[in-house]
Amino acid sequence: MRKTVFWSAQGLALLALMLGTGCDDSSPSGTPGDATVDAGPDGGRDSGPTGPCLEDGDCADSQYCDIEDGAFSGTCRDGCREGSCPTGQECGDDRVCRTPPCAGDAECPTGQYCDPASQACIPGCRENDPADCPPVGEDGRAQACNPTTRVCETLTICCGDTGCEEVHGAGACGGEVLMGALSCQPDPCGTPCPGGDADCGDNQFCNDDGRCQDGCREEAGACPPGQTCDPTLHACLEQPCVGNEDCPNYQFCDGEAGGVCGDGCQGSDDCGDGEICERGECILRCMDDGDCGNGQYCDVDQQACRDNCDSHDDCEDNEACDFGTNRCVIGACRDDVTEPGDSVADGAIVIDLGAADADGFRAGEASGTLCGADSDFFTVRLNQGERLRVRLFFDEQENLDVRLSGPAVGDEPITAAGFDVPEQIVFPEPGVVNNAVDYTIEVFGAGGRGTMYRVEVTVAPAEAPCFPDPLEQDDRYQDATGINANLERYEQRLLSLCPRRDVDWFRVPMQLNDGLRVEVVTAADEAPIAIALFSRRRVEGAAGGGPNYDMVQAENRAGRVAYVLDIPANEGAFTDEDWFIRIQSTNPDGVPDYDLTVLHTGDRECQDDGYEPNDGVRTGTDLDTLPGVGMGGQVPYSDDGIEVPGPAADPLFICTFNDDYYCLDLDAGDGLEAWAVGDGVAGELAIRIVDDRGQAQGAAGTLTGAAEATDPARFRGAPAGR
Repeated sequence: MRKTVFWSAQGLALLALMLGTGCDDSSPSGTPGDATVDAGPDGGRDSGPTGPCLEDGDCADSQYCDIEDGAFSGTCRDGCREGSCPTGQECGDDRVCRTPPCAGDAECPTGQYCDPASQACIPGCRENDPADCPPVGEDGRAQACNPTTRVCETLTICCGDTGCEEVHGAGACGGEVLMGALSCQPDPCGTPCPGGDADCGDNQFCNDDGRCQDGCREEAGACPPGQTCDPTLHACLEQPCVGNEDCPNYQFCDGEAGGVCGDGCQGSDDCGDGEICERGECILRCMDDGDCGNGQYCDVDQQACRDNCDSHDDCEDNEACDFGTNRCVIGACRDDVTEPGDSVADGAIVIDLGAADADGFRAGEASGTLCGADSDFFTVRLNQGERLRVRLFFDEQENLDVRLSGPAVGDEPITAAGFDVPEQIVFPEPGVVNNAVDYTIEVFGAGGRGTMYRVEVTVAPAEAPCFPDPLEQDDRYQDATGINANLERYEQRLLSLCPRRDVDWFRVPMQLNDGLRVEVVTAADEAPIAIALFSRRRVEGAAGGGPNYDMVQAENRAGRVAYVLDIPANEGAFTDEDWFIRIQSTNPDGVPDYDLTVLHTGDRECQDDGYEPNDGVRTGTDLDTLPGVGMGGQVPYSDDGIEVPGPAADPLFICTFNDDYYCLDLDAGDGLEAWAVGDGVAGELAIRIVDDRGQAQGAAGTLTGAAEATDPARFRGAPAGR
């Protein structure tokens, strides 16, 4: 019968598994409680017989059977026997292992050669053997085994009268010795260049060995635009830079090219008389606009002529284009090109709503930039009975607001001045019918040095019950809005549930131990919200089964109501498939606006360890051969227990509803104990000993903390086997 150790746990990370084996106290031999085992010097079991013998196999590994002539049996004596000597040695007649004499290098192991004098293999390299001396060293230079010293040496490149050759040491060279980078080239003995780069041809440079070598030179024009000659590789490469100090002195840091070095001046000292360096180019100085050409102006701060600007892109990053003067101004706000537009009188921008779609809705948008206390104005025209929704989007770090005015609004404009993005205005209330009229939209706020924004306008026909949200059509689970499984937080503001039983569906992939929290926030006077969760198999069931979860709690939040469905992580609450969120109002009148937040927490605290898959008897981790546990192919006896190390020095982990199996061989009568020490994570762990059929044997144990007494699983008097 074979024995195996395993455990199962819920949401638990293990620090250690301890195994203890020993003779069963109930064994027929020995005194109960005083069982001992004779062990060899390596801690294993006894090595074998030492008495009379008929053949070598009857003796210990380090002995042979000595049978005198004419005798039937012999005696085991210390000494070698055939096949017992280490590789490369032979057992002599005196029963001593010796290395036989060698006749050549081929009879010696790697890293040794045959010494002709002693006919013995001694340390040293063998000639023409790449295993002892690779033809190319780690530095890229040629090397070979010196036949005199038997040392693997780098060969010296020698340029002599007869050409290029490789010799052992500079003393063996009758010409010029090359030791620089050129010595690594296929044809190192090239053209001498005593005068430097000028002695070499195009696309060549004079290297440290004084020889011409293919490659670029460190000078202007040596490389294509945007590249620099690398001084080490002598290759043209793109050289990233932050400032001119990152470039060679004949190049400047070109920010317009993405921050790379390019040919040009670094400063005015690199230019001629009457010139200054501007953006890497030497240009004439100017005192006023008269010194510049058509379409240019004189930047008196830089004393340089600059082209007139037509957009902010024509200016430096710290400048903005003044569209009145077409000049770049340092520190100015980058206002939009529709300026002035700062009042209705200046000419408000008309937002084109386009043609109505199949449901009668029209929509349009406009973008801009707001500077300081500036305001931007827009106009839209509505037909009789139409309703208007305005949404203002901007950077959440800023604070912009929006107003709506017009004859139908009255004397006081409608203002949305909260802190949420987007700001929203809806006018008029459902059921109110106004005549065709123009409305004015004002965007205002503290724009600072420039805040970009976008205005979205949606117009609904008189008969429309509500404004659609951007996620429509999501009224069926088949059309559900997908939520990325890698997102921990998903948010949508100002969604809507229209009257007549509108439903919104969302889909999110889930795994067994994930957690999910769905929050829907509405105005306090709106009808309650119902939230339900369905697995794919449930929602696609033939009978259209009910939800898996629909327990919703309501929470008051600063005058609003939050409806929450919360499924905590690490409870095995989900199946590995898509799950669907259904949101609907409990009132047929619907909910005009609601905010949705979905928090998806994965089972990030529990990960399979490196011993997986070890989830069954046949795939269990073999402790007999596991480093640090097994010795000589078997777990040795121990009174204190042997800790099972984690894979690659990592801790052992076990996840919810998982089983881990660990296997070992036992001798007849052995006893086995196994216990587990946990890290304090909530959960329960059971340790059981089973046979190779998965049948439990002995008493089970439980998980204990690091400072607690262990509660091991125990099995006494085991039959021999695994």
